[in-house]
Amino acid sequence: MVTAQERLKVLEMLEAGKISSDEAAKLLIAVGEEDAHPAAVGRGRWLTIRVKEGEKTAVNVRIPLKLAEWALRLVPEKYLEKQGITGVEILELVRQVQGAGKTQLIDVHDGGEHIQIAIE
Repeated sequence: MVTAQERLKVLEMLEAGKISSDEAAKLLIAVGEEDAHPAAVGRGRWLTIRVKEGEKTAVNVRIPLKLAEWALRLVPEKYLEKQGITGVEILELVRQVQGAGKTQLIDVHDGGEHIQIAIE
């Protein structure tokens, strides 16, 4: 299992732009993150957001869900409460999305724009 210090180092490298989010996820998995366990196969591991304007890709982002779950733990409860939610609710939502496996969440065609949000 990865230590808090190792996680923090990876996130600091990500924040500094030294590594990409894909590389951060791979590092966390390589040092023993629980998603490396065989039981995690088939679970949703990435939030992907794609936006096309006509034939041109305007946005193509992949965010590791495990990284999102870890980062949410850093948000002070008082900020979440202002939004009418708790940290426990947010973490449970992320876990439910992870457990759902690969699925299309949003697929919108609006004129020449196409927006897709999925768990992969």
